[in-house]
Amino acid sequence: MRGYLTLDPRRYSHPMLSLGLPMLFIALGGIGLPGAAVYVHTWFMTTARRTLVSLAGPTVNLALAMLLLAATRLLFDPIHAVLWAGVAFLAFLQLTALVLNLLPIPGLDGYAALEPHLRPETQRALAPAKQFALVFLLVLFLAPTLNGWFFGVVYWLFDLSGVSHRLAAAGSVLARFWSIWF
Repeated sequence: MRGYLTLDPRRYSHPMLSLGLPMLFIALGGIGLPGAAVYVHTWFMTTARRTLVSLAGPTVNLALAMLLLAATRLLFDPIHAVLWAGVAFLAFLQLTALVLNLLPIPGLDGYAALEPHLRPETQRALAPAKQFALVFLLVLFLAPTLNGWFFGVVYWLFDLSGVSHRLAAAGSVLARFWSIWF
């Protein structure tokens, strides 16, 4: 019964797309790229319900980021700075996933939230672009202006918490220790 959400991730996840690819992106660039999309039967849902389902992932990313940043802000202890740097980096990854997911790029949740509100002709015209979402993301990260805008938004959200993004940068160095050699 693929396509139905369950609490058993083996039913809907793909080892390479749901785990391997996000881990590769974290290893290479410290980007919290969300895993592969989970197919959900939407034919019976209202437009509003389809939008809510699409926004579930980004909502969880936001909730986890807020929880991690609140814990860091309230419980930070310099004696355990390495631990809190890791927690701050994990929050940073959640915020990158949030911002990425909300981009209105076909294949991402931001587009999926808007799609039910588009005319059917527009939906059909944009449907083939969904398979190129990864290419769009590569352009986003390789184009300096777009990259600067993206991370500017992520750092702005991070700084709203009152936790210094330098702590997340330290966590990134610790989590991707090999990056100092390249």
